Amino acid sequence: MPASVRKAIAQPSAASGLGEVRHVVLYMQENRSFDHYFGTLNGVRGFGDRTAVRTRATASVFEQAHPTGGTVMPFSTRVAAERQSQNLQYIESTPHGWDDGVGAWARGWNDGWIANKGPMTMCYLDRGDIPFHFEIADAFTICDAYHCSVPSSTSPNRNYFVSGYTGFEPGTQDRAVTNAGYDDAHPGYEWPTYAELLEDAGVNVSATSSTRACGAAGPARSPSQWLTTWPPGRSRPSASS
Repeated sequence: MPASVRKAIAQPSAASGLGEVRHVVLYMQENRSFDHYFGTLNGVRGFGDRTAVRTRATASVFEQAHPTGGTVMPFSTRVAAERQSQNLQYIESTPHGWDDGVGAWARGWNDGWIANKGPMTMCYLDRGDIPFHFEIADAFTICDAYHCSVPSSTSPNRNYFVSGYTGFEPGTQDRAVTNAGYDDAHPGYEWPTYAELLEDAGVNVSATSSTRACGAAGPARSPSQWLTTWPPGRSRPSASS
């Protein structure tokens, strides 16, 4: 664990109350479910959840029916990679759009995951694969039962992340549930973000993002060069930016 984290853990507990809060950091990482990282962590509602919902064909949502017969259970990404002589970091991309998301949800039955997203949707990592993540989870409070805000792609979920809402595509009655917002010709959305509301209330907000994560193309760069920051004091972007 990095020295900075060990130093934070060693600090004496602060007085209780919201008045003691100095900073709130919100971090978003896409395309990984809670169970993909922490389904095997002790004490959380992971694969050992005794209250997991039942599907129409199996005893547990963790037993996903395969369209050609049989079921697919959660399986180790490492073991699957070793069997195929692949590196652990190689994980086949699964679909993550509106149609396949709604298909996997299956009107609330949640039994369409294999048919719509493929068997790799059931793979997971464990403590041996990502020890740093597990150490952080052990040292601090972890909240389970997390799910995406909308069963679709990146852009609408980031809309929820920064504003708690995803509305309509500009000038249409089409809900903003696709990645249309990433098109360079997209005019932008007009509803406000929570960062703008906080700034209006006198609370400083800074935002750091990776342009690579947004699909930007370009020459190879160092990780620091891929980061762009909106610091306090700079003219903030408009609601349609």
